[in-house]
Amino acid sequence: MPVVAQETSDHNSQQLQEVVVTGIRKSLESAQAIKQTSAVIVDSVTAQDIGALPDRSVSEALQRIPGITLQRTDNNHDPARLASEGGGVFIRGLSWVRSELNGRDIFSANDGRDVSFEDISADLLAGIDVYKNPAADQVEGGVGGIVNLRTRLPFDSQKQLIAFSGDFNYADLLKKGFWSGNALYSNQWETDVGRLGGLVSASIGNIGNRTDSVQLGRFVPETLANAESGLPAGATVYIPNSMGWRRIDWQQQRVSLAGALQWSPTDDWVLTLQAFQAKANPHDLEYADGDYGAYLGNTFPYTANFNSSGVLTSGTLPITPQLDTRFEQQHHSTTTFPSIFSGRRPPGSSSPVMSSTSNLTPISPA
Repeated sequence: MPVVAQETSDHNSQQLQEVVVTGIRKSLESAQAIKQTSAVIVDSVTAQDIGALPDRSVSEALQRIPGITLQRTDNNHDPARLASEGGGVFIRGLSWVRSELNGRDIFSANDGRDVSFEDISADLLAGIDVYKNPAADQVEGGVGGIVNLRTRLPFDSQKQLIAFSGDFNYADLLKKGFWSGNALYSNQWETDVGRLGGLVSASIGNIGNRTDSVQLGRFVPETLANAESGLPAGATVYIPNSMGWRRIDWQQQRVSLAGALQWSPTDDWVLTLQAFQAKANPHDLEYADGDYGAYLGNTFPYTANFNSSGVLTSGTLPITPQLDTRFEQQHHSTTTFPSIFSGRRPPGSSSPVMSSTSNLTPISPA
């Protein structure tokens, strides 16, 4: 029996006006559109939903971009102490990255021209753009590239926005819990002098963990006093110049604040005033025990196994334990007040930046 399609009456048919895509799909589409329309090599991380960037800090979010690597130690020349969060940013292996906030220069009191990305909460950002080969019309100074942090503005939305979120993290080794949260309010009004908009947002992040490590120093040549592991006395072997274990209890509170005012007296002009502040107060307590080379040059007998090249592979070495306790506390603060007046003529702008950092590291042997 043939099947006849049912005719739809006019009063039941509806014309689809608009399809709105939000969430993760919209974030991916926005990042793809930025890359497609850019004249330079640029990668982006966008957050269509408020507070939806995938990581707590900007540096951790940046590592999701191809070609971006992070410094995972407290300092460049201190591989013994692993960092709990990624720090310095490298673009395609190059350091000296230049940082911007909404296209305006921002920096921290460190040894470069970039902001301390690990001090900034990702909850306040609408997206991050990474320029791997800056164009001629961009401000110079970034050897590795440029990282532009984009915050939210009142005119980004046509309606009132109220958003907040929170989470709780438990460090099982540290046996302590940490809570974090963020909130945002944005609105705009039609007035006799034009359209006005305001936005305030804040984020507080508490985090902590415990790091345990067993570490060896570099291998140095030593002369065997007695025959060992098939090697005659007087043979040259290679043993580590230090060995020990280390425990670091690390905690940090990160507070970020952002505000923006926008005024559009006509459809052709927009005045934007912004304020941004980021503070971080990391501190850690370190316990270490080991031998830092006291056994070198002595005639103690080695109960050890060496490979064919004379390199120590296993065994027992006599050591003199050296206990050490170390406390370190830092205070980082970055504040900027950029203003932008844009219209048909070239935009005018100003962006004063204030940044400070302090470090307290008393060391007391046990």
